[in-house]
Amino acid sequence: MGPYLTAVKPAVPPITVFAYRANRSTEDAISLALHLTLAHLEEKNTYARLLFIDFSSAFNTIIPHQLVEKLRSLGLDHGMCNWALNFLSQRQQRVRVGNNISKTIEVSTGSPQGCVLSPLLFRLLIHDCAAHSSTNHIIKFADDMTVLGLIRGNDESAYRKEVKELTSWCSSHNLHLNVSKTREMVIDFRRTSHHLMPLTIEGAVVERVESIKFLGVHLADDLSFSANTTNTVKKAHQRLHSLRCLKRAGLSTAHLTTFYRGTVESVLSYGLTSWFGSCRAQERKKLSRIVKTASKIISAPLPSLGEIYKQRCAQDIKRRSRPAWSVKDTRDTRPSTVEKELLLSSAESRLRTREKLAFKSPFYQKALKANFSLVCCRDSAELSSSSFSTVEGIGCGQVRGVAFGPRNQEAHLFPIGSPL
Repeated sequence: MGPYLTAVKPAVPPITVFAYRANRSTEDAISLALHLTLAHLEEKNTYARLLFIDFSSAFNTIIPHQLVEKLRSLGLDHGMCNWALNFLSQRQQRVRVGNNISKTIEVSTGSPQGCVLSPLLFRLLIHDCAAHSSTNHIIKFADDMTVLGLIRGNDESAYRKEVKELTSWCSSHNLHLNVSKTREMVIDFRRTSHHLMPLTIEGAVVERVESIKFLGVHLADDLSFSANTTNTVKKAHQRLHSLRCLKRAGLSTAHLTTFYRGTVESVLSYGLTSWFGSCRAQERKKLSRIVKTASKIISAPLPSLGEIYKQRCAQDIKRRSRPAWSVKDTRDTRPSTVEKELLLSSAESRLRTREKLAFKSPFYQKALKANFSLVCCRDSAELSSSSFSTVEGIGCGQVRGVAFGPRNQEAHLFPIGSPL
């Protein structure tokens, strides 16, 4: 049944849906949220409000008949729809605690926990939950839903209307919003402070926070990742102790390396492309110190986070350049590839909080041009000084150039030193 459901796709798959889809990870969801926010904050008198929604037992509240109707509207075969309905209805369930077993009851709501079909069925259930306004975005990863409101000039009417419509949609689909665990974060870099009215859902005020854990990455309202780095270093130090114990036990270098990559490197590199470029030099030293310590324990060379970061950026460029990743630019009517839309360096978050005019001076551009070569390969045309748009640092001494060809042609992004 899984292959049939996998083949069922909405007419226009939303770019903001990430879970249970190939090549759509939490890293991509975080990168999209950061890019949409940073691109909006480039304009004057703008700020963003992010609403992190928490559902109460989302998978256990699915109504089978409602789900089947959506499957039929998506074009699934009538027999398969009846099969799904039979699978979700009148299930026998009982609970065992130790040697005690409860009575068997019949369950006709929700989807079985641990079943491979449950995540896929839930994604198809919420496929039509999308933003109604072009200034709002709903980023969905399984039952984690984030509403991103891009606000200009203190006009929050579209954002508040979006939240109200989303609340109504959840009620009609038997999804219960847990307002007590729902959080909101405001990202506002304007020099003049403004009093913002709190957001209310069903009469309850949503708590506003300065930092939050977003899909496993700690995000602050100033778009810094100091808290994320601190938490990552703390976790990695705990796992280094286990690595030392295995070393004393006489484990081979190959096995120690495997353990390091599975327990330490996986923690250090989680969501790396979305936050490593924004780390300060001091934070990078702390991260590098862990890798060096692990290398001494194992007595073997290990790749640095900078090398892993560059490798993953190159992989993302190749992966996101596929046709399935083609999106439409939210600020332009021209179609663009995801290289222009999504793959912006997270180091950009630091530049947003500073004076941008200093980085637009001729001296700054001349200095970069003197040290780095930027070549635009489109139509074999040479890049003139007037066609140079921006240069953004992505960490580890690398620079990514954004070179534009003739008017109405797409942009080309490439890391310096990569083969053209």
